Amino acid sequence: MSLFLKKRLKGFLLLEVALVFCILGVLGAALMPLLKTATQTSKNAQTQQAFDRAIRSLAAYATAYQRLPCAAQADGLECAGTYSGVIPYKTLGLEASWVQDGSGPPLSYIVTAELTNWNIVTDLDEEETPPFSEIVAKNPLQIIDESGEIVLPFNTDQKDFCAFVLVSIPGKAKVSGDSFLKKDAPPFVFHMPPRSSGVRARWMSRNNLCALFRPY
Repeated sequence: MSLFLKKRLKGFLLLEVALVFCILGVLGAALMPLLKTATQTSKNAQTQQAFDRAIRSLAAYATAYQRLPCAAQADGLECAGTYSGVIPYKTLGLEASWVQDGSGPPLSYIVTAELTNWNIVTDLDEEETPPFSEIVAKNPLQIIDESGEIVLPFNTDQKDFCAFVLVSIPGKAKVSGDSFLKKDAPPFVFHMPPRSSGVRARWMSRNNLCALFRPY
């Protein structure tokens, strides 16, 4: 009789374990979407912080040097005459991690050439270089949305045009900021990627940069 009770007890415990695993599996399946959502929310917040930090740093640089930096390669240092690439975080005095989006890589950076002063006559003295707020782009960078409409047209009355574009590209996308930039004929045209791609872009006009941060 004692042996029979022990066998029944063992069978009952195995059934309990099976039920526990079954419940855990159901709970895990139910919580997985919530965990994915929380992870994506965290990545989006990190990307937003990278955007904000990069914009503040670029504005501070324009205030100090009366120009925007050129784009960088993988080393994070601006490369003269390069207008699309990685944000030059070292030139801006930043750590790479400070301008990384939620997926890891640093933000891509596209800048209007005239605002870097690199394509202005090179024999001008620093005092003769036009102030940031007076530079007018001859071939301004244009931004085209998904419907083909120009987001920020060149405004001849207000002398407004796109100063720069920052691009966040998920690691799985395996593309670069150049993938959305048409460079075969001036002006450069940046095509806003579809939101379904996970690629995010933020841009700022020269006038907004002057108004918000007074780089003059």
